[in-house]
Amino acid sequence: MKKRWILLSSFLASAVFTVLDTIVHYFYKPLEIYHYPIKLLGIQSALANYALSKLFSTTVLLFIFFWLLAKVDLKKIIEYQIVIIGVIVLLEVRYILGGYYTAEWHVLNFINHYIALAIGVYLFRKIRDRT
Repeated sequence: MKKRWILLSSFLASAVFTVLDTIVHYFYKPLEIYHYPIKLLGIQSALANYALSKLFSTTVLLFIFFWLLAKVDLKKIIEYQIVIIGVIVLLEVRYILGGYYTAEWHVLNFINHYIALAIGVYLFRKIRDRT
């Protein structure tokens, strides 16, 4: 499998994930993003900084997971679950260590991330699997 396709599908899956996740954080009050420690490009909005950071970090993590798993012969459903859960766990550990949100927020965020990332991964990996 070509690295360029892995990078492209990682970015596209991450973009879908980021858009869905940002919409949920914007409209669902219990998952509101009220603090994000990194200010990118002078942007003051915590949600915008969260989304930009998520797009970059998720693209990198997806690329690493997909590239490593391309070397292993697994059923696609198992590969997808390893990728989705692996990425979410790494993201959630970062949020938990930040200490800005409650335990309820983390549980809801894990569920939100699982659903949104699963949509992005399945969408773009299914396209790849057909080629």
